[in-house]
Amino acid sequence: MPLQKLIRKGKFTNLYLIREKNEKYALKVFKNHAIAQKEAFLWNLLYPEFPANLIEGHQLKRPWINAKPLMKVDRKKFYNENLLKEMLLTLFGQIEKLHLAGYLHFDIKPEHILVDSSNKVYLIDFSNALPVSEISTEEKYPYPTCYAPQECIFHINKAIGPWSDIFMACMSILHWLTGESPVPNDNPVFSLHAQLNFQYRSNTMFSKKLNQIFEKALKQHIFFRPPHHYEKTEIEKFIIEAVNQRFATVSDFIEALNNCDYLLNRKNVQSDFFSFFKNLLKRR
Repeated sequence: MPLQKLIRKGKFTNLYLIREKNEKYALKVFKNHAIAQKEAFLWNLLYPEFPANLIEGHQLKRPWINAKPLMKVDRKKFYNENLLKEMLLTLFGQIEKLHLAGYLHFDIKPEHILVDSSNKVYLIDFSNALPVSEISTEEKYPYPTCYAPQECIFHINKAIGPWSDIFMACMSILHWLTGESPVPNDNPVFSLHAQLNFQYRSNTMFSKKLNQIFEKALKQHIFFRPPHHYEKTEIEKFIIEAVNQRFATVSDFIEALNNCDYLLNRKNVQSDFFSFFKNLLKRR
Protein backbone atom coordinates (compact mmCIF):
# COMPACT_ATOMS: atom_id res chain seq x y z
CA MET A 1 0.00 0.00 0.00
CA PRO A 2 1.67 3.31 -1.05
CA LEU A 3 2.18 5.97 1.62
CA GLN A 4 0.09 9.10 1.07
CA LYS A 5 0.49 12.60 2.47
CA LEU A 6 -2.04 15.38 1.87
CA ILE A 7 -0.11 18.38 0.53
CA ARG A 8 -2.92 20.74 -0.35
CA LYS A 9 -6.69 20.63 0.13
CA GLY A 10 -8.67 22.76 -2.30
CA LYS A 11 -12.26 23.53 -3.16
CA PHE A 12 -12.19 21.37 -6.29
CA THR A 13 -8.99 19.31 -5.97
CA ASN A 14 -6.75 17.68 -3.37
CA LEU A 15 -3.03 17.11 -3.91
CA TYR A 16 -1.23 14.14 -2.33
CA LEU A 17 2.38 13.05 -2.22
CA ILE A 18 2.68 9.29 -2.77
CA ARG A 19 5.73 7.15 -2.02
CA GLU A 20 5.85 3.95 -4.04
CA LYS A 21 8.90 1.64 -4.28
CA ASN A 22 11.32 4.45 -3.39
CA GLU A 23 9.72 6.71 -5.99
CA LYS A 24 7.68 9.86 -5.31
CA TYR A 25 4.53 10.76 -7.22
CA ALA A 26 1.97 13.55 -7.15
CA LEU A 27 -1.64 12.41 -7.03
CA LYS A 28 -4.20 15.07 -7.82
CA VAL A 29 -7.79 14.10 -7.04
CA PHE A 30 -10.47 16.08 -8.89
CA LYS A 31 -14.17 16.39 -8.19
CA ASN A 32 -14.81 16.96 -11.90
CA HIS A 33 -13.82 14.36 -14.52
CA ALA A 34 -13.69 16.86 -17.40
CA ILE A 35 -11.24 19.10 -15.53
CA ALA A 36 -9.07 16.06 -14.73
CA GLN A 37 -8.93 15.15 -18.43
CA LYS A 38 -8.06 18.73 -19.40
CA GLU A 39 -5.31 18.85 -16.76
CA ALA A 40 -3.84 15.55 -18.01
CA PHE A 41 -3.85 16.72 -21.63
CA LEU A 42 -2.20 20.09 -20.92
CA TRP A 43 0.32 18.65 -18.45
CA ASN A 44 1.49 16.05 -20.97
CA LEU A 45 1.62 18.73 -23.66
CA LEU A 46 4.07 20.82 -21.59
CA TYR A 47 5.95 18.09 -19.70
CA PRO A 48 6.06 14.81 -21.64
CA GLU A 49 9.18 13.89 -19.65
CA PHE A 50 6.95 13.70 -16.53
CA PRO A 51 3.95 11.82 -17.97
CA ALA A 52 0.62 12.13 -16.17
CA ASN A 53 -1.83 9.24 -16.14
CA LEU A 54 -5.55 9.34 -15.41
CA ILE A 55 -6.82 6.85 -12.84
CA GLU A 56 -10.55 6.14 -12.61
CA GLY A 57 -11.22 9.25 -14.68
CA HIS A 58 -10.74 11.79 -11.86
CA GLN A 59 -7.30 11.09 -10.38
CA LEU A 60 -4.11 12.32 -12.01
CA LYS A 61 -0.83 10.61 -11.14
CA ARG A 62 2.55 11.94 -12.28
CA PRO A 63 6.18 11.95 -11.07
CA TRP A 64 6.79 14.34 -8.18
CA ILE A 65 8.76 17.48 -9.05
CA ASN A 66 10.99 18.88 -6.30
CA ALA A 67 10.33 22.56 -6.87
CA LYS A 68 9.26 25.63 -4.90
CA PRO A 69 6.45 28.12 -5.60
CA LEU A 70 7.86 31.32 -7.08
CA MET A 71 7.55 33.48 -3.96
CA LYS A 72 9.69 30.99 -2.00
CA VAL A 73 12.50 31.13 -4.57
CA ASP A 74 15.44 33.42 -3.72
CA ARG A 75 15.06 36.26 -6.22
CA LYS A 76 18.62 37.51 -5.52
CA LYS A 77 19.92 34.43 -7.31
CA PHE A 78 18.14 35.60 -10.46
CA TYR A 79 19.79 39.02 -10.41
CA ASN A 80 21.98 37.26 -12.95
CA GLU A 81 21.13 38.38 -16.51
CA ASN A 82 21.47 34.97 -18.12
CA LEU A 83 19.53 33.09 -15.44
CA LEU A 84 16.68 35.60 -15.42
CA LYS A 85 16.37 35.74 -19.20
CA GLU A 86 16.42 31.95 -19.52
CA MET A 87 13.79 31.64 -16.81
CA LEU A 88 11.47 34.21 -18.43
CA LEU A 89 11.88 32.73 -21.91
CA THR A 90 11.09 29.24 -20.57
CA LEU A 91 8.00 30.42 -18.67
CA PHE A 92 6.58 32.37 -21.60
CA GLY A 93 7.49 29.52 -23.94
CA GLN A 94 5.26 27.26 -21.85
CA ILE A 95 2.44 29.81 -21.98
CA GLU A 96 2.84 30.01 -25.77
CA LYS A 97 2.54 26.21 -26.05
CA LEU A 98 -0.82 26.38 -24.27
CA HIS A 99 -1.98 29.16 -26.59
CA LEU A 100 -0.92 27.28 -29.72
CA ALA A 101 -2.93 24.31 -28.44
CA GLY A 102 -5.98 26.59 -28.24
CA TYR A 103 -6.02 27.25 -24.47
CA LEU A 104 -5.52 30.20 -22.14
CA HIS A 105 -4.14 29.29 -18.71
CA PHE A 106 -6.24 32.05 -17.10
CA ASP A 107 -4.99 31.47 -13.55
CA ILE A 108 -1.34 32.53 -13.63
CA LYS A 109 -0.07 33.59 -10.22
CA PRO A 110 3.11 32.94 -8.19
CA GLU A 111 1.68 29.76 -6.59
CA HIS A 112 1.30 28.25 -10.06
CA ILE A 113 4.89 28.93 -11.11
CA LEU A 114 7.42 26.47 -9.67
CA VAL A 115 11.22 26.62 -9.84
CA ASP A 116 13.48 23.64 -9.02
CA SER A 117 17.04 23.56 -7.66
CA SER A 118 18.50 23.62 -11.18
CA ASN A 119 16.49 26.82 -11.90
CA LYS A 120 14.07 25.09 -14.26
CA VAL A 121 10.64 26.68 -14.23
CA TYR A 122 7.25 24.92 -14.45
CA LEU A 123 3.87 26.49 -15.07
CA ILE A 124 1.30 24.28 -13.34
CA ASP A 125 -2.40 23.92 -12.48
CA PHE A 126 -4.59 23.98 -15.56
CA SER A 127 -7.94 23.59 -13.78
CA ASN A 128 -9.16 27.02 -14.94
CA ALA A 129 -7.65 26.80 -18.44
CA LEU A 130 -10.07 28.07 -21.09
CA PRO A 131 -10.43 26.63 -24.61
CA VAL A 132 -10.32 29.86 -26.65
CA SER A 133 -12.92 28.58 -29.13
CA GLU A 134 -15.41 28.00 -26.30
CA ILE A 135 -15.15 31.31 -24.41
CA SER A 136 -18.69 32.47 -23.76
CA THR A 137 -19.68 36.14 -23.79
CA GLU A 138 -21.98 35.56 -20.80
CA GLU A 139 -19.93 33.29 -18.49
CA LYS A 140 -18.24 34.87 -15.46
CA TYR A 141 -14.88 33.10 -15.35
CA PRO A 142 -12.88 33.04 -12.08
CA TYR A 143 -9.63 35.01 -12.10
CA PRO A 144 -6.62 35.31 -9.75
CA THR A 145 -6.96 38.15 -7.25
CA CYS A 146 -4.23 40.83 -7.51
CA TYR A 147 -2.84 39.48 -10.81
CA ALA A 148 -5.68 39.64 -13.36
CA PRO A 149 -6.35 42.51 -15.81
CA GLN A 150 -9.46 44.64 -16.19
CA GLU A 151 -11.09 42.47 -18.87
CA CYS A 152 -11.22 39.55 -16.40
CA ILE A 153 -12.50 41.63 -13.46
CA PHE A 154 -15.28 43.24 -15.51
CA HIS A 155 -15.96 39.94 -17.34
CA ILE A 156 -15.55 41.63 -20.73
CA ASN A 157 -15.00 38.25 -22.37
CA LYS A 158 -14.71 39.61 -25.90
CA ALA A 159 -11.51 41.37 -24.70
CA ILE A 160 -9.96 38.20 -23.22
CA GLY A 161 -7.03 36.72 -25.12
CA PRO A 162 -3.32 35.78 -24.99
CA TRP A 163 -2.57 39.27 -23.63
CA SER A 164 -4.59 38.40 -20.51
CA ASP A 165 -2.21 35.51 -19.66
CA ILE A 166 0.80 37.73 -20.44
CA PHE A 167 -0.58 40.33 -18.02
CA MET A 168 -0.99 37.79 -15.19
CA ALA A 169 2.47 36.33 -15.76
CA CYS A 170 4.11 39.78 -15.72
CA MET A 171 2.27 40.76 -12.52
CA SER A 172 3.50 37.52 -10.89
CA ILE A 173 7.10 38.13 -12.02
CA LEU A 174 6.95 41.72 -10.75
CA HIS A 175 5.73 40.55 -7.34
CA TRP A 176 8.58 38.07 -7.10
CA LEU A 177 11.43 40.21 -8.46
CA THR A 178 10.58 43.30 -6.39
CA GLY A 179 9.34 41.49 -3.27
CA GLU A 180 6.25 43.72 -3.25
CA SER A 181 2.77 42.88 -4.46
CA PRO A 182 1.84 45.16 -7.40
CA VAL A 183 -1.62 45.40 -5.83
CA PRO A 184 -2.09 45.69 -2.02
CA ASN A 185 -4.09 42.70 -0.78
CA ASP A 186 -4.81 43.57 2.85
CA ASN A 187 -8.27 45.04 2.16
CA PRO A 188 -10.49 43.28 -0.41
CA VAL A 189 -12.41 46.43 -1.44
CA PHE A 190 -9.29 48.58 -1.79
CA SER A 191 -7.46 45.72 -3.51
CA LEU A 192 -10.14 45.44 -6.19
CA HIS A 193 -10.06 49.21 -6.78
CA ALA A 194 -6.24 49.15 -6.97
CA GLN A 195 -6.32 46.17 -9.34
CA LEU A 196 -8.84 47.85 -11.63
CA ASN A 197 -6.70 50.98 -11.87
CA PHE A 198 -3.26 49.38 -11.74
CA GLN A 199 -0.75 51.31 -13.87
CA TYR A 200 2.80 50.14 -14.32
CA ARG A 201 5.46 52.56 -13.09
CA SER A 202 9.10 52.19 -14.14
CA ASN A 203 11.25 50.35 -11.60
CA THR A 204 14.87 51.41 -11.07
CA MET A 205 15.89 47.73 -10.78
CA PHE A 206 15.08 47.14 -14.44
CA SER A 207 16.69 48.34 -17.64
CA LYS A 208 14.90 50.94 -19.76
CA LYS A 209 13.91 48.27 -22.31
CA LEU A 210 12.52 45.86 -19.70
CA ASN A 211 10.50 48.71 -18.16
CA GLN A 212 9.08 49.42 -21.63
CA ILE A 213 8.19 45.72 -22.05
CA PHE A 214 6.35 45.63 -18.71
CA GLU A 215 4.60 48.92 -19.48
CA LYS A 216 3.27 47.54 -22.77
CA ALA A 217 2.29 44.14 -21.32
CA LEU A 218 0.46 45.75 -18.38
CA LYS A 219 -1.39 48.53 -20.19
CA GLN A 220 -4.78 49.34 -18.64
CA HIS A 221 -7.37 52.11 -18.83
CA ILE A 222 -7.54 54.54 -15.91
CA PHE A 223 -11.04 54.81 -14.47
CA PHE A 224 -11.25 58.22 -12.82
CA ARG A 225 -14.71 57.48 -11.45
CA PRO A 226 -16.10 54.35 -9.76
CA PRO A 227 -17.19 51.75 -12.36
CA HIS A 228 -20.91 52.15 -11.59
CA HIS A 229 -20.71 55.68 -13.05
CA TYR A 230 -19.99 54.22 -16.51
CA GLU A 231 -22.25 52.49 -19.00
CA LYS A 232 -21.24 48.90 -19.82
CA THR A 233 -20.57 49.89 -23.44
CA GLU A 234 -18.21 52.64 -22.25
CA ILE A 235 -16.29 50.18 -20.04
CA GLU A 236 -15.98 47.72 -22.94
CA LYS A 237 -14.72 50.46 -25.26
CA PHE A 238 -12.07 51.69 -22.78
CA ILE A 239 -10.83 48.18 -21.97
CA ILE A 240 -10.62 47.09 -25.62
CA GLU A 241 -8.66 50.27 -26.44
CA ALA A 242 -6.15 49.44 -23.68
CA VAL A 243 -5.94 45.76 -24.65
CA ASN A 244 -5.11 46.75 -28.24
CA GLN A 245 -1.99 48.52 -26.95
CA ARG A 246 -0.60 45.35 -25.27
CA PHE A 247 1.39 42.51 -26.85
CA ALA A 248 -1.03 40.62 -29.09
CA THR A 249 0.76 37.28 -28.72
CA VAL A 250 3.35 35.59 -26.52
CA SER A 251 5.55 35.39 -29.61
CA ASP A 252 5.60 39.21 -29.73
CA PHE A 253 6.48 39.33 -26.04
CA ILE A 254 9.30 36.79 -26.45
CA GLU A 255 10.68 38.72 -29.43
CA ALA A 256 10.79 41.89 -27.30
CA LEU A 257 12.62 39.99 -24.53
CA ASN A 258 15.16 38.59 -27.01
CA ASN A 259 15.80 42.09 -28.34
CA CYS A 260 16.49 43.33 -24.81
CA ASP A 261 20.30 43.53 -24.35
CA TYR A 262 19.99 44.03 -20.59
CA LEU A 263 17.05 43.17 -18.35
CA LEU A 264 18.43 44.69 -15.16
CA ASN A 265 19.86 48.03 -14.14
CA ARG A 266 23.06 46.52 -12.75
CA LYS A 267 23.96 49.51 -10.57
CA ASN A 268 20.63 49.51 -8.73
CA VAL A 269 20.43 45.70 -8.54
CA GLN A 270 23.89 45.58 -6.91
CA SER A 271 22.80 48.26 -4.44
CA ASP A 272 19.71 46.21 -3.56
CA PHE A 273 21.84 43.07 -3.27
CA PHE A 274 24.31 44.67 -0.81
CA SER A 275 21.56 46.30 1.26
CA PHE A 276 20.03 42.82 1.67
CA PHE A 277 23.24 41.55 3.28
CA LYS A 278 23.62 44.67 5.44
CA ASN A 279 20.14 44.15 6.86
CA LEU A 280 20.94 40.48 7.40
CA LEU A 281 24.05 41.38 9.42
CA LYS A 282 22.11 43.94 11.46
CA ARG A 283 19.56 41.31 12.48
CA ARG A 284 22.42 39.17 13.77
